[in-house]
Amino acid sequence: MKVLFLASYFPKPDNPVMGTWALSQAQALVRQGVELLTLSFTAWVPGWAAHTAGAKAYAHCPSQATWPGPVAVQYPRWLYYPVPP
Repeated sequence: MKVLFLASYFPKPDNPVMGTWALSQAQALVRQGVELLTLSFTAWVPGWAAHTAGAKAYAHCPSQATWPGPVAVQYPRWLYYPVPP
C-alpha cells in the first residue's frame, strides 16, 4: 500500500520536538510495511531574516531528511507562515 502523508507540523532537524505525534504516526505506518511518502511543507524564510529560533528552524531546514523508523521526509518550501498577522 502506498500512502502520501501530508504534515505541516512535523519535526524539523533544528526543531526535533515539533510535531512528534506526526512522526510517531509516520513511524507506525512504516512498521506496518506501508510505502510512505511524507511531505512537510515548510515556510520559506531567507537566512538573513531569521532572527528568532522558530524562523531559524524554517530557514535552516534542509529539503529532505531521514528520521528514525526510517521515515524519509521532504520539506518543500511554500509562502505560508503559521503566525497571526
